[in-house]
Amino acid sequence: MSVNIILICVVLLIIQRSVVSLKCYKCSGGTPGCGPLFNAKDAGVTIVEDVGNIVCLKMVHLSNDRFMERRGDTTSCTTSISSPSATTDGSVNYCCSTDLCNGAQIKLASIMLGLSLATLILFLTK
Repeated sequence: MSVNIILICVVLLIIQRSVVSLKCYKCSGGTPGCGPLFNAKDAGVTIVEDVGNIVCLKMVHLSNDRFMERRGDTTSCTTSISSPSATTDGSVNYCCSTDLCNGAQIKLASIMLGLSLATLILFLTK
């Protein structure tokens, strides 16, 4: 019986992960909370949840490292440095693919869900 409960919990976690779209922080340089001292609760920072997002991106401009941009993106990317050109000042792009990974916050809800499931499994297997 306890094996069935564990399997059900694993299936529910997989389904939850596949149904939920990727959440990313969105803000751009000059807005409150978006700079090097990131503050997710500041007025200039929003959370966007778009089914089309496959990555979250944090872009740090080379000409001014205090000017940052955070957003979701529909194209795949890798962490990279783009050189300055006639139209851009160059930037370092940090790409990631988990919820709210382009900020600096701990995902408390995921930790709480994991601890709750572990407690439930331990309780039911005794």
